[in-house]
Formats: sequence, C-alpha cells, structure tokens
Amino acid sequence: MAVLLKKWNATAYTAKDMTLLNAISVNLANIIDAGELRRERAELDATFRKEKDYVIKELHDGLGTILTSVAVASQAAEKLLDADREKAREIVGRIGDYSTEAWISCARD
Repeated sequence: MAVLLKKWNATAYTAKDMTLLNAISVNLANIIDAGELRRERAELDATFRKEKDYVIKELHDGLGTILTSVAVASQAAEKLLDADREKAREIVGRIGDYSTEAWISCARD
C-alpha cells in the first residue's frame, strides 16, 4: 500500500509516515482475513450442524425401530409368562437379540 501511495504521490514520505502506512496496510489485511475466516467458520458450522442432524436422525430411526420391537416383545412375554413359559422364554431371548443389535448399532455409528 505504501509503495502504491508513493508512486501515486511524488511526495517523499518520512520513516514515521511509512511505518504508519505499513501498519494500516497490515491492519487492513488482518481485517480482510478475519472476515474470510468468519465466513469459512460459519460454513463449517453449518456443515457440522447438518451432518450432526443427519446422524441423530439415523440413530433415532434405527434405535426407534429396535426399541419398538423390544417393547412389543416384552409385552408379549409378560402375557405368555403364565400360559406358555417356553414361548415366553423364546420371546425374552429375542429381547436380548434386539438389545444387542441396538448396542452394536450405537457402537458402529
């Protein structure tokens, strides 16, 4: 900036003026860089939020299905407990399978 000003104006600048002009140019460059960094940060934040929302939705959908199965199976087991212990035992085994599936799903994601 100081070099350009010197070319445009034939005035000889003092060392103090040159120092001031250089400081101004550095500050302007920093302001421009800060603005670009803020825009980049905002873009990264938006991308992160979008990805986070996607992961939460996928996790919610997957676990929702599994937990629904667990709830239905546990209700069926409870009703069969007195009438058909073997069938109830089988359903309780499924509940364990569903729970394991949910745990593996969470660990993988």
